Amino acid sequence: MGFDSSNAIARDMVDKDKIIIVEEKPLEALQSEILTQVRDCTLAWAQGTGPVKKCDICPTEMPECLPHISLVERLNSGSKIFKIRLVGEEIVNRTLGYMAGHFIEDLTPDFYSQALIKYYNLAIDHGHQVAQDITWDYDHRLLRIERFMVPLFLDEKDTSPTGLLIATVRGDETQDYMQKERHFKPENA
Repeated sequence: MGFDSSNAIARDMVDKDKIIIVEEKPLEALQSEILTQVRDCTLAWAQGTGPVKKCDICPTEMPECLPHISLVERLNSGSKIFKIRLVGEEIVNRTLGYMAGHFIEDLTPDFYSQALIKYYNLAIDHGHQVAQDITWDYDHRLLRIERFMVPLFLDEKDTSPTGLLIATVRGDETQDYMQKERHFKPENA
């Protein structure tokens, strides 16, 4: 059972030359070997497609995936404030400057942080694992990302998921562009 990811984020959330299209897809349709391995591990830990307890995550089962994984925490139920708890080396500073201990909206362009928060909230509230293809038309350059999100119980006392394990793989052309373009790197990162 999936949730409606509304294909594209609301027009008022982006500049006219920065369009993000997010398409949900079946979990079995992941193309990346890395994301497939993360999916298989989390399905086993969750014994299904639901949330995972952070204490059940076993990094030794997927060491080659860790550079692509981040953990984010929603500060309150329904909150639009997400704090970054952990981030893999493929993500730090080479793309959007995600850094542990910082808030997403402080490290990403406004149009993109709004999109991230929207889909992070949907994934947590839905309570099921989610696979997405993401295409950005950023200043008329197409950037492609495949993402897999797993709702997390970050604390044993949690009665509902409070965070996400996010595994991200970017297309080669996306990685090259983001490394070359300075405006993707925040000044405070």
